[in-house]
Amino acid sequence: MNEEELITLAYEFHMHNDLNNAQKYYLLALTLNPQHPQVHNNLGTIYQSEQNYETARFHYEKALTYKPDYLDAIKNKINVLNKLTIVYKLGNELEKAKECALQVIDLDLKNSDAYNNLGVIYKENNDLVKAENCYKKAIELDPTSVDTLLNISLLYLLQKEYEKGFELYKYRYHKYDLYTNAELVKNMSLIQSFEEAEGKKVLISFEQGFGDAIQFIRFSSLLATVNVEFSFYIQKPLKKLFAYNFPYARFVEYKQLKEFHYYFPIMDASHLLGLTYENIPSSGGYLKVDEKDVSDFRVANSLETSIQKIGFAFKGSSLHQNDANRSIELSIFLEGILGLQEDVKLYSLQYGLNENEKKLLKKHSIIDFGSEIKDFYDTVVMTECMDMIITIDSSLVHISGALAKKTFLLLPFAPDWRWGIDDSQTNWYDSVKIYRQQERIQWDTVFDAAIKDIRNEL
Repeated sequence: MNEEELITLAYEFHMHNDLNNAQKYYLLALTLNPQHPQVHNNLGTIYQSEQNYETARFHYEKALTYKPDYLDAIKNKINVLNKLTIVYKLGNELEKAKECALQVIDLDLKNSDAYNNLGVIYKENNDLVKAENCYKKAIELDPTSVDTLLNISLLYLLQKEYEKGFELYKYRYHKYDLYTNAELVKNMSLIQSFEEAEGKKVLISFEQGFGDAIQFIRFSSLLATVNVEFSFYIQKPLKKLFAYNFPYARFVEYKQLKEFHYYFPIMDASHLLGLTYENIPSSGGYLKVDEKDVSDFRVANSLETSIQKIGFAFKGSSLHQNDANRSIELSIFLEGILGLQEDVKLYSLQYGLNENEKKLLKKHSIIDFGSEIKDFYDTVVMTECMDMIITIDSSLVHISGALAKKTFLLLPFAPDWRWGIDDSQTNWYDSVKIYRQQERIQWDTVFDAAIKDIRNEL
């Protein structure tokens, strides 16, 4: 077949979504004419549909080499570069991600996605001024972009500008991957102020992770002073713990949700109460468990000894969007803390261990309490039996902080908003000391600093 026949056949397969044959005949056509712009462009769309973005980019660039004003190829290249920006960012290849975003802007000065992506990259590098400028430019180009509005809200929260940050953070309602409770409350009215809900029954719904609920349940005592009848719909593993600590609060089941016409997500509590970073309540602790349960666990597990006991957790939920950076591989975590075994006893409070992790703990004679956890009440009992906690940014830091337990928190280079950008302490929890990566992926100096301080406490 000649070049024209091969292209016609490839195009027919392409139109009928037979991408394997379309790709085959496009490639054969290129052997006869390697400079055919439309064939390169069409091949690019096939590779892009297979998420082979680099190869797609190669073919779009070839198409533009031979036909610089090829509008379809320009649009396709912009699209694939935006996707590559995200892929590289997720893979912590930030320089490559930045290069892609800047290329999009070179091709299209009004591409709001590119400015938003570039803002994310600057934020990941802790260059907050450039990040904010990029987000503002993206919003100027597309004021309705939920992703950008959510990103700039997190930037404000990271800088403790809570009034602006929490107001814009409401855009998470449109992100069902972040706001897990959307389906449950879709027929309810979201309240904007307590005045409009005065005298009414209002549901406070859980959202996102367990740590968020533990962090924000502290506001229940302040909410109890408002002239609104509040009820909480909370994740089941937290109900026993919360019911014990907040006996005045009402916790409802799924079947009771139909009685509510008004609601707000639990992370809106501080904003509705008009609080700032400077006046966060209960930073000295607000959770407890029955002392007898703690005593019984100590006795059953021979924990009455005078030797210092340190509990730890090294990973969070894999569903968290930044889990690859915040969690630490167990072998690396143990390498950082095993030197303490000369003076202390180490206990794993990590929930959800796999078999290899269990074997590694056993190899180093570390007792695995995490595998005994049934709910967060159990976690609190175990944490109360420890003298100190060392943990990554997971629910355990919220548990230990809410117990006012001395806690050493290990943070990635670009931290979650609630820990601020450079503080070693936090107004959320007085007992938590923060240790931050100085370079991406590098945990050595973080462990060195934390272990030095732990030794000083012994």
